[in-house]
Amino acid sequence: MIFLDPNKKTPMYEQLFRELRKEILNHNLEEDEKLKSIRQFAHEIGVSFNTVNRTYQMLLAEGYIRAVPGSGFYVEPLHLHQDHRTQTEISFPKKPAAEKILYDFRYDVFERDTFPWNKWRKYINNAITEQYYQKNVSYIENKGGRALRESLASYMLHSRGITCDPDQIVVAPGTQYLMDIISGILPKKKYRVGVEEPGYNGMRQVFLNKSFSLQPIPVTETGIDANQLEKTGCNLLYLTPSHQFPTGVTLPLIKRIQILEWARRNDAYVIENDYDNEFLYGKTAQPPMFGIDRNDIVIYISALTKVMTPEIRCAYAVFPKKLMAVYDEKYRYYYAALSACDQRALADFINDGNLDRQIRKITVRNAKKKEIIDQIFQTDLSGIIRYSKEAAGSHMIITAAVPHPEKLEQELMRHGIRIYSISPYFYCREEKNRHKNQFLFGYGAIPVSEIEDACREFVRVIKNIILEG
Repeated sequence: MIFLDPNKKTPMYEQLFRELRKEILNHNLEEDEKLKSIRQFAHEIGVSFNTVNRTYQMLLAEGYIRAVPGSGFYVEPLHLHQDHRTQTEISFPKKPAAEKILYDFRYDVFERDTFPWNKWRKYINNAITEQYYQKNVSYIENKGGRALRESLASYMLHSRGITCDPDQIVVAPGTQYLMDIISGILPKKKYRVGVEEPGYNGMRQVFLNKSFSLQPIPVTETGIDANQLEKTGCNLLYLTPSHQFPTGVTLPLIKRIQILEWARRNDAYVIENDYDNEFLYGKTAQPPMFGIDRNDIVIYISALTKVMTPEIRCAYAVFPKKLMAVYDEKYRYYYAALSACDQRALADFINDGNLDRQIRKITVRNAKKKEIIDQIFQTDLSGIIRYSKEAAGSHMIITAAVPHPEKLEQELMRHGIRIYSISPYFYCREEKNRHKNQFLFGYGAIPVSEIEDACREFVRVIKNIILEG
């Protein structure tokens, strides 16, 4: 039985092709069976001659039928298409239904409507048109397109005071991809890596995948404990100094200088991930370590994914000049990891000031949310939880005075509220256990209009948990 729906967006000839293919694969049309003539079949099912003709030509092209001159079309032997049949009949296990989340206090994304999707579509369309009219087709060099790297260099200069040559910039889909490149340039036999404790698992895993030796270094209330560096024997250090993840602390200038001096003395490199540098609420930004480095020993990385949207992947690194020759040698046979259209659109998006406007919009919204959260927590949760008050980023750390912190996440989930334990971000098992009562509480993804209700529901559930013991 043939079923066609004229109201579907799928063209009629495609619908008919799928229906006939299914009939053949299911043996409803037998091997060597003659198909009805194009005109007769079109009349019977109420479609045009051209629709059936196009369908038959598609079946012919894919080997489902054969044409016999002066006779018509016949079904080909089915064994030629057993792989297709298997594919059409395969079934996948259904995932269990996810628990309904009313309020997700995520720390890594923002509200979806903060990004100007319609405007981005115009930039993409312009980039596609530009590609269409290019005379020659070519691959983009491994560092990324020149236009995007120049846009990023200009953006870093006015936003972070970083002066660099576009040829020092390498573009990739994400910071982990950049770390993979960096770990390919710096040999594991020579470098021992110092990482923040706690810190982002994704970065540690890159080094572990490459069999580097890792040395966790404690993060204090003023950032990484710089006094520990000499004792570790490290000569490669990964940092998030602007807004340490996950604690949220900012590394003071005096410590930045101290770390740079350590790196100079020990012939070491510092990888500076300028995470969350864009989001400051009423305080002055610290200069990036790359900007105050006078010895060419800082590798700077940052990403646009969080300030734009996770669907648009773009991160970038600025390498010390003395490492560029190593990069060029190691990656000379590689091509760019981002599509040409995305790169062109992103370059124009940045040049027209849209990235700056995007950051301002998010910062204003986050500042308002943070103000609401502060008021509610100070009024309703004083003595029950402590929370970090750093004027940056889009999350805070809460410390809950509850008898069974390991059950807190599950109980909140039962009420449709999601927060995130900080324990997984510790490298050492002892530290994981010591910090079970600390949680990441993000507010970037919840709209301003809902943040008060979300926080009050969180307060209500927390108080009930404490009362129930």
